[in-house]
Amino acid sequence: MLNWYSWLQRAGIEPPFTSEYALLFSDNELQEEDIVEFSHDFLQSIGISNAKHRLKIIRLARKEKELITVSNTMSFFLAVVKLMRGKIGQKLKLGVRGPSPAMISAWRAVKKSTMVKLGKVKPDEKVIGDNFRWDSMFDKLEPT
Repeated sequence: MLNWYSWLQRAGIEPPFTSEYALLFSDNELQEEDIVEFSHDFLQSIGISNAKHRLKIIRLARKEKELITVSNTMSFFLAVVKLMRGKIGQKLKLGVRGPSPAMISAWRAVKKSTMVKLGKVKPDEKVIGDNFRWDSMFDKLEPT
């Protein structure tokens, strides 16, 4: 079960309200998976009347939702890799080299979207390897 008091502190709610809101969340039997459903109307309906506090809570809930989305994307990709590992191994035994171009392309797209969401690269940068930014490496390259 989620410790609502510490979660609300991360949202930037002041201590006297943190305890009150943590009790509201517990009394309403809210769980961690309910965070993605938080809205102004919902928070107001359970007794959080301060609009600024609702904004802080919703901002943290959105961040949590983004982390869950990135985590789910990576989990899905790892599941696909595990599933394909056996098939790729069979192809390698038959003399076919490596994964298909479609598989490589899909892997690169998932990796780039994840890195963009985490703020490691900009959407228009090319990502090869872990953190290479090839666009800026060859900006001033001239023929000799």
